[in-house]
Amino acid sequence: MSASAVDRKVLGLFAIVVFTWGTSWYPITIHVRYVAPETALFWRFLFSSLLMFAVVRWQGVTLRFAPRHHLWFAGMGACLFCFNYLLMYYAAFELASGMLAVIFSTAAVWGMAIDAAVFRRPVGLRAVAGAAVGIGGLVLVFAPEIAAAEVSEATLGAVGLALAGTLVFSIGSSFSAAAQKRGLTIRGATAWALVYGTVLLLVVVLAGGNGFALPAAPDFVLAMTWHVVFTTAIAFAAYLALVGRIGVGGAAYTTVVFPLVALTLSAWLEGYQWTLAAAIGVVLVGAGNVLVLSGGRARPAAKAGAA
Repeated sequence: MSASAVDRKVLGLFAIVVFTWGTSWYPITIHVRYVAPETALFWRFLFSSLLMFAVVRWQGVTLRFAPRHHLWFAGMGACLFCFNYLLMYYAAFELASGMLAVIFSTAAVWGMAIDAAVFRRPVGLRAVAGAAVGIGGLVLVFAPEIAAAEVSEATLGAVGLALAGTLVFSIGSSFSAAAQKRGLTIRGATAWALVYGTVLLLVVVLAGGNGFALPAAPDFVLAMTWHVVFTTAIAFAAYLALVGRIGVGGAAYTTVVFPLVALTLSAWLEGYQWTLAAAIGVVLVGAGNVLVLSGGRARPAAKAGAA
């Protein structure tokens, strides 16, 4: 196969991941219009886990692991497919979907912080500079609301929830990285993590007493189908293929691009208003992620579970 053919394949996979993950945020706002976040997430990941198990079995990937390995899978499930999404879904009551995507794109910065604080790994100046640039960009994204004094206590709380959700997701990255270092297959590990995340969500739904009923509204069904089929099965398969061709570091650059897709969709469907400050802020967030990722300290591999 020629180099140009390989490049086209890589570009195609990159485009699939960016598009599916970039369009995954708006359906979240549809879910929370109808049911409690935990109810929507329970069904989303129940369907996704069934689909993932079917795909993994069809591909011939092993699903048999030692009992001790399931501790890592449970940690992955709690962080990657339960609590981080609960926090993001509750933040969606106040924030536009594009804003959620921009906040989530700072996961590389959180990963760098975890590396330094938990694993005592030195952080290079490039990564530190990237974190500073990214945080400055995030402030600029919200500058119009701040300048207009439109930031309510609820909005600030939602920003805090989204940041906390991103942090939890980054913690889940550590479980994923640990599982991979032990030679466990990422497909099998993710399939089991989805199961454990679903079980935890089941407990949350039962504890909250919100019930399991789902609406038959067309927009809700379409949003659920999009999440299960496209942002889980298709996006995950495309991301893994991309990792196989250009490595986890190169594949992680999809997180720099997909917020632009999410913000464009938000402007079209939610009336999000682009401003010069917000545009500059998005560019800075992306540039900060590039610096952090190129510094080699973040953990991009776990991005496979994005939105």
